[in-house]
Amino acid sequence: MLHRPIFAALCCALLTLAMPLHADNYQQHGDLEVHFNAMPTTRLAPNIAEARGIQRSRLQGMVLISVRRHGESVPARLRGHAIDGAGETREINFREVRQGDFVNTIGTFRIEDLERLRFELEVQPRDGDTRYPIRFSERFHVD
Repeated sequence: MLHRPIFAALCCALLTLAMPLHADNYQQHGDLEVHFNAMPTTRLAPNIAEARGIQRSRLQGMVLISVRRHGESVPARLRGHAIDGAGETREINFREVRQGDFVNTIGTFRIEDLERLRFELEVQPRDGDTRYPIRFSERFHVD
Protein backbone atom coordinates (compact mmCIF):
# COMPACT_ATOMS: atom_id res chain seq x y z
CA MET A 1 0.00 0.00 0.00
CA LEU A 2 1.32 3.46 -0.90
CA HIS A 3 1.39 5.62 2.20
CA ARG A 4 -0.17 9.08 2.13
CA PRO A 5 3.11 11.02 2.57
CA ILE A 6 4.63 9.13 -0.37
CA PHE A 7 1.56 9.92 -2.50
CA ALA A 8 1.87 13.61 -1.65
CA ALA A 9 5.54 13.58 -2.59
CA LEU A 10 4.81 11.86 -5.90
CA CYS A 11 2.10 14.31 -6.81
CA CYS A 12 4.29 17.25 -5.91
CA ALA A 13 7.08 15.80 -8.03
CA LEU A 14 4.64 15.23 -10.89
CA LEU A 15 3.07 18.65 -10.94
CA THR A 16 5.41 20.79 -8.83
CA LEU A 17 2.41 22.18 -7.00
CA ALA A 18 2.75 25.33 -4.95
CA MET A 19 0.26 23.96 -2.42
CA PRO A 20 0.78 20.79 -0.36
CA LEU A 21 -1.72 17.98 -0.78
CA HIS A 22 -3.96 17.07 2.11
CA ALA A 23 -2.79 13.75 3.52
CA ASP A 24 -6.35 12.62 4.31
CA ASN A 25 -7.69 12.92 0.75
CA TYR A 26 -7.97 9.24 -0.05
CA GLN A 27 -10.51 6.45 0.06
CA GLN A 28 -9.88 2.74 0.45
CA HIS A 29 -11.90 0.21 -1.56
CA GLY A 30 -10.62 -3.27 -0.69
CA ASP A 31 -7.01 -3.41 -1.91
CA LEU A 32 -7.52 -0.29 -4.03
CA GLU A 33 -6.45 3.09 -2.66
CA VAL A 34 -7.75 6.19 -4.46
CA HIS A 35 -6.02 9.50 -3.69
CA PHE A 36 -7.49 12.81 -4.79
CA ASN A 37 -6.91 16.53 -4.54
CA ALA A 38 -8.69 19.54 -6.02
CA MET A 39 -7.22 23.04 -6.41
CA PRO A 40 -7.24 26.13 -8.63
CA THR A 41 -5.00 25.74 -11.69
CA THR A 42 -3.18 28.93 -10.65
CA ARG A 43 -1.38 26.77 -8.06
CA LEU A 44 0.53 25.04 -10.86
CA ALA A 45 3.89 26.40 -11.95
CA PRO A 46 3.47 27.94 -15.44
CA ASN A 47 5.95 25.56 -17.11
CA ILE A 48 4.29 22.49 -15.56
CA ALA A 49 0.80 23.64 -16.59
CA GLU A 50 1.98 24.27 -20.14
CA ALA A 51 3.72 20.88 -20.37
CA ARG A 52 0.52 19.14 -19.21
CA GLY A 53 -1.78 21.21 -21.45
CA ILE A 54 -3.57 22.81 -18.50
CA GLN A 55 -4.72 26.41 -18.73
CA ARG A 56 -3.80 28.39 -15.61
CA SER A 57 -6.78 30.56 -14.77
CA ARG A 58 -8.48 32.06 -11.72
CA LEU A 59 -11.68 30.56 -13.11
CA GLN A 60 -10.45 27.00 -13.64
CA GLY A 61 -9.98 24.27 -11.08
CA MET A 62 -8.45 20.85 -11.43
CA VAL A 63 -8.73 17.53 -9.68
CA LEU A 64 -5.84 15.06 -9.53
CA ILE A 65 -6.66 11.37 -8.99
CA SER A 66 -4.16 8.60 -8.33
CA VAL A 67 -5.17 4.94 -8.02
CA ARG A 68 -2.85 2.45 -6.30
CA ARG A 69 -2.96 -1.25 -5.47
CA HIS A 70 -0.27 -2.71 -3.19
CA GLY A 71 1.84 0.39 -3.84
CA GLU A 72 1.66 0.06 -7.62
CA SER A 73 0.06 2.61 -9.91
CA VAL A 74 -3.19 1.36 -11.48
CA PRO A 75 -4.54 2.92 -14.69
CA ALA A 76 -8.22 3.75 -14.24
CA ARG A 77 -11.18 5.25 -16.07
CA LEU A 78 -12.76 8.22 -14.35
CA ARG A 79 -15.97 10.05 -14.86
CA GLY A 80 -17.92 12.43 -12.76
CA HIS A 81 -18.93 15.96 -12.04
CA ALA A 82 -18.84 18.75 -9.49
CA ILE A 83 -21.95 20.35 -7.99
CA ASP A 84 -22.02 23.94 -6.75
CA GLY A 85 -24.10 25.39 -3.90
CA ALA A 86 -26.99 26.18 -6.25
CA GLY A 87 -27.13 22.58 -7.46
CA GLU A 88 -25.57 23.33 -10.86
CA THR A 89 -23.62 20.38 -12.26
CA ARG A 90 -20.24 20.88 -13.91
CA GLU A 91 -18.93 18.00 -15.97
CA ILE A 92 -15.26 17.20 -15.57
CA ASN A 93 -13.20 16.11 -18.57
CA PHE A 94 -10.52 13.64 -17.44
CA ARG A 95 -7.29 12.60 -19.07
CA GLU A 96 -4.35 10.41 -18.06
CA VAL A 97 -0.95 11.81 -17.25
CA ARG A 98 1.96 9.38 -17.17
CA GLN A 99 5.34 9.95 -15.58
CA GLY A 100 7.54 6.89 -15.61
CA ASP A 101 5.61 4.01 -14.01
CA PHE A 102 3.04 6.32 -12.43
CA VAL A 103 -0.35 7.01 -13.95
CA ASN A 104 -2.49 9.86 -12.65
CA THR A 105 -5.70 11.32 -13.97
CA ILE A 106 -6.38 15.04 -14.20
CA GLY A 107 -9.73 16.74 -14.77
CA THR A 108 -10.54 20.43 -15.14
CA PHE A 109 -13.69 22.46 -14.46
CA ARG A 110 -14.92 26.03 -13.88
CA ILE A 111 -14.61 27.60 -10.40
CA GLU A 112 -15.34 30.84 -8.56
CA ASP A 113 -13.53 32.35 -5.55
CA LEU A 114 -14.64 30.98 -2.16
CA GLU A 115 -16.92 28.48 -3.85
CA ARG A 116 -17.45 25.05 -2.34
CA LEU A 117 -17.92 22.26 -4.85
CA ARG A 118 -19.12 18.76 -4.08
CA PHE A 119 -17.44 16.11 -6.25
CA GLU A 120 -19.19 12.92 -7.30
CA LEU A 121 -16.72 10.74 -9.16
CA GLU A 122 -16.58 7.14 -10.30
CA VAL A 123 -13.29 5.23 -10.59
CA GLN A 124 -12.99 2.00 -12.56
CA PRO A 125 -9.59 0.29 -12.67
CA ARG A 126 -8.84 -0.71 -16.26
CA ASP A 127 -8.12 -4.27 -15.10
CA GLY A 128 -11.63 -4.78 -13.69
CA ASP A 129 -15.35 -4.14 -14.09
CA THR A 130 -16.08 -2.72 -10.64
CA ARG A 131 -16.76 1.01 -10.34
CA TYR A 132 -16.01 2.77 -7.05
CA PRO A 133 -17.70 6.00 -5.95
CA ILE A 134 -15.50 8.84 -4.71
CA ARG A 135 -17.29 11.68 -2.91
CA PHE A 136 -15.66 14.76 -1.41
CA SER A 137 -16.01 18.52 -1.32
CA GLU A 138 -13.52 21.35 -1.60
CA ARG A 139 -13.66 25.12 -1.07
CA PHE A 140 -11.63 27.06 -3.62
CA HIS A 141 -9.61 30.12 -2.68
CA VAL A 142 -8.51 31.81 -5.87
CA ASP A 143 -5.21 33.67 -5.84
